[in-house]
Formats: sequence, C-alpha cells, structure tokens
Amino acid sequence: LALHVDASDIAIGGALHQCTSIGLQPLAFVSKKLSPAQKRYSAYDLELLAIYESVKHFRYMLEARTFCIYTDHKPVCYAFSQKLE
Repeated sequence: LALHVDASDIAIGGALHQCTSIGLQPLAFVSKKLSPAQKRYSAYDLELLAIYESVKHFRYMLEARTFCIYTDHKPVCYAFSQKLE
C-alpha cells in the first residue's frame, strides 16, 4: 500500500493506493478543511498533520500491513530518514 499526502494553506488530504503489476491503483481518498488555528501552522506542521490525519483515517486498512508514505515536503522526508539516537 502507498499513502500519498499533501497539505495546502486551506486543506490537507491523502490518497491510499494499492501497488499492482500495472501500477498504483487508487483505493480511497480523504480531505479535511483546516480550522482557523490550523491555518497558522507552519508548512512542516501541516505536512505532519496531513500524515497523521490520513493514517488515522485509513487505520483499519493499514493495520498489520506494510505501507509507504509519500510526501513532497523535503524537511519531513529528511526528518523521517534520520536514525534515532
């Protein structure tokens, strides 16, 4: 499974895909409008919120399965690639 997430100034969203022999097939989508307080979050925090809300929404499909999260936000990618000390 592959979870693609993104955030903007007004909303966050995610798309769950299944990896097949012919490529990625969409399974489900989720989107959420940001509250006035959330609109003041940094881009980094918005991307993390998109990941959190998408994983929470698709929890029943992701539990006990291997999945990858894809985001276009380089600082989040870097943070997740670091080894824990």
